[in-house]
Amino acid sequence: MAGVLLLYTAKSQVIRYEYETRVNPDTVNLVNMKVEKTFLDVDSNHSLFASENFLKNDSLKSVFRKEWQAENDSGKKSRKEKKKAEIPYHAETSFPFYITKEKGQIFYHENIFGKDIYYPEDRKIQWKILPEMKEVSGHKAQKAIADFAGRRWTAWFTEEIPAEDGPYKFSGLPGLIVRIQDENGDYIFELSAIKKLPAMYRFSSEGSVETSRTEFHSQKVSETMLAARDSKKMSEMKQSASSRKPPVGGMPPGGKNGPPDQAADMQQEQVPQNSAFFEQNTTIQNPIELKEK
Repeated sequence: MAGVLLLYTAKSQVIRYEYETRVNPDTVNLVNMKVEKTFLDVDSNHSLFASENFLKNDSLKSVFRKEWQAENDSGKKSRKEKKKAEIPYHAETSFPFYITKEKGQIFYHENIFGKDIYYPEDRKIQWKILPEMKEVSGHKAQKAIADFAGRRWTAWFTEEIPAEDGPYKFSGLPGLIVRIQDENGDYIFELSAIKKLPAMYRFSSEGSVETSRTEFHSQKVSETMLAARDSKKMSEMKQSASSRKPPVGGMPPGGKNGPPDQAADMQQEQVPQNSAFFEQNTTIQNPIELKEK
């Protein structure tokens, strides 16, 4: 355990806490749990939470934007080739966002066509620490419960790792959260590995917009409508939308405009300029946050 403590306290060292994360994507239809890796990267000043697939997507989008811009500036691509430009790969994730924490503040971020849209979390998690103890992921852990964002959560934290942090927006316990799940078992995070990184991941963006939690959705719709006027960003939108699998019994990929191959051929002016288009392409069937009762 001394090795873990040494890693955490090393100066300018980034420690990655890797969680095996299981998500129930649909509470109505019987489907298998989705399993993916999520990461909590911690240094001496702040932390970053994101899924492995989200980081892969961001890296590829960054490369795509640079190459597209370089070829566009040099005039190497014809108008027809530019129209066909697409991000070559898009990994599915249940977490199309990232979370940063710094000096007791928590920020939720989404990258909307190259722009970082974020808000500061205004709800403080009120933990109730219980005396129950057990071993979790090889660590002596203690139980805590809390109600947050429409779900009741049970967390197990360990004081053996002095990081008062955890996956998603969860933090504030006297030790690292090594396991946390909601009472329905729809979301389960369990620590699976600890690694060293040379530096914190840096997201690429073309600017940022701060909003509030209550106004966040409206801001996303506004940015989406602006992006609909940009051919390069529309290419990203179509690729991202066509990569998502529809819910069981739901609308086909591409929504009312038909399957992905038809949606990809839409002219820019045919894209619906309203929130309904935005909703059908970004809504998660069983989001981690529900309406609070």
